[in-house]
Amino acid sequence: ADVDALIKEQPNNPYFWELKGNLQFWQGQHRDSVINLRKANQMLGGNEPLIQTHLAQSLLATEDPAMLDEGIALLRRAVVTDGDNPTAYSLLAKGLYNKGQLPQADLAAAQAHFISGDVKQAQIFAKRAQVKLQRGTPDWIKSEDIVTYKIPKDQ
Repeated sequence: ADVDALIKEQPNNPYFWELKGNLQFWQGQHRDSVINLRKANQMLGGNEPLIQTHLAQSLLATEDPAMLDEGIALLRRAVVTDGDNPTAYSLLAKGLYNKGQLPQADLAAAQAHFISGDVKQAQIFAKRAQVKLQRGTPDWIKSEDIVTYKIPKDQ
């Protein structure tokens, strides 16, 4: 009710719509969450990576195959804009896994672990991805970068 009052007072504030969508997500109202997060994303020109990530999370949570591609596309855009977002990479891994794109899902999981600082786990996922990726492709090169990464001795 408080969020609805804020929206009534400032209907053009995208962050109130985001707040409403996030609250709905945590209450398990994923489809309603999608509506409000999509509105917030549109109000910000579709270029806010954190809102894109929240919207994608809600889309994936609906478990509706029709919404899966949109969620993956949003997450791909979010990680390009904000490459240091392990949550976006983890969600991307989930979406790709659900889509049956297992090597790409493993690579996204590797990137999430790497950004989070868990290099060993990142390397496990990157090696798993590399086995099924075509050698020399951009995804294979990304996985190779993680596999061959050496933790600096001063850390």
